[in-house]
Amino acid sequence: MTTTPRTTPTVALQAGSLQVGESAQVGKSHQSGFTLMELVIAVAVFSTTILTMLYLRVEALERVKDSWETRYLQRLAQEKLDEVMFGVDDALDGEFEEDPRVLWTVDAHEIAGTSREEGEAPLVECTITLTYAPSERTEPREYTLTSWFFPQPESLLLEQIGLDEMDSIGGEQ
Repeated sequence: MTTTPRTTPTVALQAGSLQVGESAQVGKSHQSGFTLMELVIAVAVFSTTILTMLYLRVEALERVKDSWETRYLQRLAQEKLDEVMFGVDDALDGEFEEDPRVLWTVDAHEIAGTSREEGEAPLVECTITLTYAPSERTEPREYTLTSWFFPQPESLLLEQIGLDEMDSIGGEQ
C-alpha cells in the first residue's frame, strides 16, 4: 500500500487570474535563515579573529615604540660620548638638557696591555650608560655604549683614570 503525501490546495494570483494549485507537502518547513548554533559559531569565529588582530596590533605598536626608544638612546649616547671624548663636555655624569628623563654617566679606564711610547696618549676604553625613565609607571631602561680612543692630553678622562700628571702624554716634555 502506497500512500501519497497529503497536499493542501493553494490559491495563487497569476497574471490577474486566480488559479488553484497544490502547495508543498504538509509537515515540511521551508523556512530560510540560520540556526542558533550556526550563529553562535559564526560569532565565536568572528570574535576570535578580531581579538587576534587587536593583539597583533598592540604587539606591533610595542615593538615600534621599543625600536624608537633604542634608536633615540643610541643617538643620545653617541652624541654625549663624542662630546666627552673630544673635550667638549668636561662632566662625567648628568642629565640631557633636551630630555631630563635621560640620565648619563661615563666611565673610562686605560686598556691594560696596550703599549705606549713616550709622548703618546694611552688607549682608553670609555663607556657611557644612559638611564631612561619615560614615566613613573614604567621601569627605567638602560643603554650602554663603549668606545676606544686616544684622549687629548687635557682631557678630564685622563684624571678619572689616574693619568692626569703624566708628562709622557703630550703637553709638557
